[in-house]
Amino acid sequence: MAGSLISGEHIRQFLLYNNSSQVKWHLWFLPALLYCYLLFALAARFRICKQVYVLIPVLILIHFGMEEFSTFLFPEKHFRVMQFRNYLFTGFPFFMWGHLIHRYQEKLEACFAGKKVFLLYGMAAVGGIISLLEYRYFGKLELFLGSVLMAVGLFLIAIMGKDRKVPELPAAIGQKYAFFIYLFHLCVADILKDVAVAAGIEKNLLYLWMRPVMVCVLVTAVAVMYGYGMRICRE
Repeated sequence: MAGSLISGEHIRQFLLYNNSSQVKWHLWFLPALLYCYLLFALAARFRICKQVYVLIPVLILIHFGMEEFSTFLFPEKHFRVMQFRNYLFTGFPFFMWGHLIHRYQEKLEACFAGKKVFLLYGMAAVGGIISLLEYRYFGKLELFLGSVLMAVGLFLIAIMGKDRKVPELPAAIGQKYAFFIYLFHLCVADILKDVAVAAGIEKNLLYLWMRPVMVCVLVTAVAVMYGYGMRICRE
């Protein structure tokens, strides 16, 4: 097992595509985030952030060209997930999109002030509907075009409501434990699956519907207990 993890091919895939499937596939974002920081540092150093913004739609379209629309554009070619789910075609365009929104946040707030904020709710709703249609037509994908619209809409809605009072518990969990929850949610999901198999309910429809909720609740509880234990140790 250890030998397979450090084989030349897996190292190449990790460095080139941030592929972490040999450990856990969702950890690809850790090296991808580091690459994004490095690329952003170069863009800031040479003062070309505005020019880099132009790459946002280009890189995202390349992503969809290799994933969602590859059957139309390249019917005889098969792209592996790691070829489009990496720092370049997934991480960096969204990283820079966030930077773009932050840079022009005040102008965006003025643009969608008042009743115009409902345009953002409409964008999020339309994005959700498009995602469902894409899932129905294409099946399971890493990223849906509608999800991009929905995410941008929700992000801008959050900015427009930045002064609103939010429930303290969800806000605290998001601020303190979001990273931990993302890192370990698949581990909790695997344990829950093993328990369901042992209990003979792995194909039960109620269990399948409730599994994501149970994973969310359990991994959040583990994260909170972990944080509480760390505070006790520090004291």
